Amino acid sequence: NAGAARRKAVLCFLSQLEVEELPLFFSLCFRNICMLPDGTGFVHRSYTSVLQYVQEVQLSDFFKSFSSDNLGNLQWKKIHGFLHILEDILKAFQESHIKPFLGLLMMLVIQILECCKSSLVMKASNISLVAISRGVDATMTDGRDKTPMLEGPCEHVDYGDEFNDVGSGKAQTDTEEDRLSCDSFKSSNVLQNGVITKQYKDIRALCLKILSFVLHKYGSYKFSREFWDSFFISVEPLIENFTRESSSSEKPSSLLSCFLAMSKNSDLVHLFERKQSLVPSILSILSVTSASSSVISAVLGFLENLLMLDEEMEHEHSVVKKILMPHLSILLSDLHGLLLRHKGTQ
Repeated sequence: NAGAARRKAVLCFLSQLEVEELPLFFSLCFRNICMLPDGTGFVHRSYTSVLQYVQEVQLSDFFKSFSSDNLGNLQWKKIHGFLHILEDILKAFQESHIKPFLGLLMMLVIQILECCKSSLVMKASNISLVAISRGVDATMTDGRDKTPMLEGPCEHVDYGDEFNDVGSGKAQTDTEEDRLSCDSFKSSNVLQNGVITKQYKDIRALCLKILSFVLHKYGSYKFSREFWDSFFISVEPLIENFTRESSSSEKPSSLLSCFLAMSKNSDLVHLFERKQSLVPSILSILSVTSASSSVISAVLGFLENLLMLDEEMEHEHSVVKKILMPHLSILLSDLHGLLLRHKGTQ
């Protein structure tokens, strides 16, 4: 659209600036996602170097407040807009312009990703609670719902018969109007949770798309341990669903693309040991009969990259062997099944 075209034109102009002139630009980008009442607090300062700027941002109240606990209070459209701008920046700026800021920018992305994970888990719990509450309503025979699930017109707490019976001589019962209001409230909560869940999933997908691009383009960059800790915490639910999601996806997911980039890098391959089920989950995609050819090719590329790294590393200290050997029998079985399916289609 016209707005995106104008944004790319402005970024193309900014990419011609000197690196030392970019801190002000990034500060203005951060201002839109700042949760502090007085803005970022470092927009108008002058800096002797880019390194000083990055260090001050990392120590600032803005960066400290940019956590998964606080991000839920920020409008999702602002987060979405920031990520789209960042995506365009990464494509428009040269490596020399991006690298000084890359660690800072990716920590912001990873914080957003971690927030998405926490929020999606919470929303899933809320939907489950509403479903359970509906089940309780359906089985109640005495006319009283004794399970407080959500705030609102359907919330009812049973304080005991000695309170409910006072003055009337019998237990109070919900009216038909109360029950209709309760059902309507629960339905609206399910719908609202569904919309919010989709928004968080869209943001998560955009974060992973950005991370995939960065890992492929800047594979030699040394990210911090905190970055990788947050990354694996954030993507854990997605790893567990690799096989199921690969059965219906036409293209490799951004997360699979991240792991594909990591499998080419001898400095990152040891990270596959962090989660015992990670490599088996990736390799198990080979057994999915409905997986598309592009997804299968990505998994085979992942395997090929690991084997090539194994040849480059010192034989007795190969991390690759530690990663693949425990799953060799399953891998050979999946490859055999893949060959049989391929042969059957010819």
